[in-house]
Amino acid sequence: MIEWSKTSPEKRTEMFAERLKELRKIAGISAREMSLKLEQNPGYINSIEQGKSLPTITSFFSICDCLGISPAGFLKPTENSSDEKIHEIVRIMEKLTDEQLEAINTILEGLL
Repeated sequence: MIEWSKTSPEKRTEMFAERLKELRKIAGISAREMSLKLEQNPGYINSIEQGKSLPTITSFFSICDCLGISPAGFLKPTENSSDEKIHEIVRIMEKLTDEQLEAINTILEGLL
């Protein structure tokens, strides 16, 4: 588990940046695209991911909304994170045709 309180401020910034980059990639969104969705300058997310800045609490909540994850989900460890796996699956499934979705539904029902 990530123990935020037991790390230095520099390490926390690094951990936050890594976590943001990881979740953004899972979401399949570029740093620029995410920055613009958040109504920030195009380099906003890159600046955070490079450890040059941190978001305000309000921006943090907006980042979480953009990623489709709760703030708690953002801060929890990456290992064994079913939220991330579910989000990744949903994002992939959003690109499927109705026929493909029906086939997956049949497979899932067979697993239950």
